[in-house]
Amino acid sequence: MIKSLSFIKFIVFSLFLVGVQMAYGQPGTLRFDHINTESGLPNNQVLALCQDHVGFIWAGTGEGLSRYDGYRFKTYNNKNSNLSLS
Repeated sequence: MIKSLSFIKFIVFSLFLVGVQMAYGQPGTLRFDHINTESGLPNNQVLALCQDHVGFIWAGTGEGLSRYDGYRFKTYNNKNSNLSLS
């Protein structure tokens, strides 16, 4: 009797965990956007990629450093900025 009660508790607990996982799991589909020069990236060859604490994505290319906010790029390079490091 004690073994069957323990088994029933185990089954109920397992079903509870499965239900919680299904209720709070991530959605089954992911969305990816391909970003290239048509999107505003100055060069398709990205040499470095990083995300800062604010959420901007920074891409280092041969044409400069680009900040992506999820909608558009702002590119920093020595051609259009007097804040260049070179």
